[in-house]
Amino acid sequence: ISFEDAVFDSKYLYFNKMHLGETKMNFFQSRISSGKVSFIEAVFGKAELCFEDCNLEELIFYNINKLPDMNLFFNCAKCLYIFNCDIRGIIYLNNIDIISFKGSNNNGRIIIDWNLYKSKKSRKTIIDAVSANDDSNIEKAEQLIMLKDNFKDIGHYEWEDETYIEYMEQIRKTASTNAKFAYWILKIVGEYGIKPLKVIKTIIITIFMFGIIFFVLLSFNLLGNKLNITDSSIILNNLLNGLYFSIATFLSANSQVEPKNYLAITMTFLEVFIGWFLLGYFSVSIIKKMLR
Repeated sequence: ISFEDAVFDSKYLYFNKMHLGETKMNFFQSRISSGKVSFIEAVFGKAELCFEDCNLEELIFYNINKLPDMNLFFNCAKCLYIFNCDIRGIIYLNNIDIISFKGSNNNGRIIIDWNLYKSKKSRKTIIDAVSANDDSNIEKAEQLIMLKDNFKDIGHYEWEDETYIEYMEQIRKTASTNAKFAYWILKIVGEYGIKPLKVIKTIIITIFMFGIIFFVLLSFNLLGNKLNITDSSIILNNLLNGLYFSIATFLSANSQVEPKNYLAITMTFLEVFIGWFLLGYFSVSIIKKMLR
C-alpha cells in the first residue's frame, strides 16, 4: 500500500485493529501536517512501515504484540507514542520533538540517524524527546534505561552514557531531600560514574584546595612542620609543605607534617574521607569503561 507524496486533508488516519500481515505501507514524503496517524491494537506479521521524509503531528502505536520494522526518518514530526508495545523489528528515528515508550519492551533495535545527530547540540535529541513527554519521572526512567540498553547493544557507548545520566536525573527527581543531595554530589563529581576524567579533575581540585587550607594552618603554626623543603622563603616553604601534606593525606600515606590542634585534625580526617571516596569512585568509573 503506497501513499507516497500524498496530501491528506483529514486530521486523522486510523488503522486500528487492522490485520496487516505482510503488508508494506509507504508514506514516503506524504503530508499529514495537522493530523495524527494511529495503529491501535493493529496486528502485524512481517509488515513494514515507511514514514521517511513525512510530515505529521502525531504517530501512535498502542497495544501491539509485534511492532515491525519501521522507517521513521521523518521530515518533521511532533509526537511519537509507542504505548504497551513489544518492539521486535528495527525502528529508525529522527526529527521528533516528543517520544514516549510507556509500557513498551524493546526486543528489537532503535537506531538514530547518526549523521544528522552527530553535532554536540543535537546529540541528546532522543533523550530530550523522552524527557519532554508527560509521563511520570519513574516512567521516563524506565524508558531511558530501555534506550540505554539499546545503545549498548548496538555499540553506541557515548549515547549509552548520556542516556544513563538522564536516567539518573529522573531517579534523582523522585528521591528524598537527603538522597537528592547524594545524587547531586555523584553528578558534580563524575556524572554518576560515567566520566572518569571529571573525577580526576575533582581530585586535583580537592588536593589543591586542602593544600591551601594546610598552608594557612602552617602559617598560624597549627600544623607541626618537620619537613624543611626550602630555606629561601617561609611562605614558599609553608605552601609546599601544605601541598605535600594534602597529597599524602589524600592518598592516606605517611607524612612528616603533623596536625597540632582539633581544627587541623578535623581537616586531615575530612580529606582522608574525601580521598577514599574519590579514589573509589574513580576506580569504579574506570573499571566500568574498561569492562565495556
